[in-house]
Order: sequence, then structure tokens, then C-alpha cells
Amino acid sequence: MDSIRNLTPEIQKRTSKSEHFLAKEGMKRPEVKFTLAILTSMLKEHHVHLTVLARGLEEKINPKKTWERLSRHISKCGLHDTLTESNIKKNKAKIHQMPTKTSYI
Repeated sequence: MDSIRNLTPEIQKRTSKSEHFLAKEGMKRPEVKFTLAILTSMLKEHHVHLTVLARGLEEKINPKKTWERLSRHISKCGLHDTLTESNIKKNKAKIHQMPTKTSYI
């Protein structure tokens, strides 16, 4: 079985499709770049702490500087709402196509 690190190029290729969608949804370039970096790092590291994610990005700068940048972006007001709305718009059609289950008690 392949390691997740071996699959990173494939993951980045697939997430680049989201890059165009998020840009069309009105997100600014730094926000889009941050979102994709966080997603890629979370997939690689299987972790949610920013310090671990910063190291997982393996940038040529000091991981502390990467952590500071990620911290700035994640604390931006309204980013969560924008991402949630974008996700709903992207998956709205698929959600409506899902069969509804009615359960009788």
C-alpha cells in the first residue's frame, strides 16, 4: 500500500480543481492558498495542530514562520462562513440527488 506522502502529487492535482472553484466564490488568493495548504498538510500528517501541519508543509522557511502565517489566516473573521457556504454550493446538487430515508417508529 502506498504511503500518503507518495500520493501527495495526486492529492495536490485534485485539490487544484477546488482552487478555481474557491476563487470563483470570491475568496482572495491568500485565503485559497491557505485552504489548500491546510487540506494537503492534514492529509499528509493525519493531524490538526498547526505546528504539526506547518512542519508537514515542508517549506524552505522556518516552520515557526509557517506556523505564524497559518495562525494569521485561520483566525481571520468570516473564513469559516465563506468555506461553509462554498462547500454547500459545490455539493448542493449531490445532496439533493441523495435518496431520502424515511424511518417509521
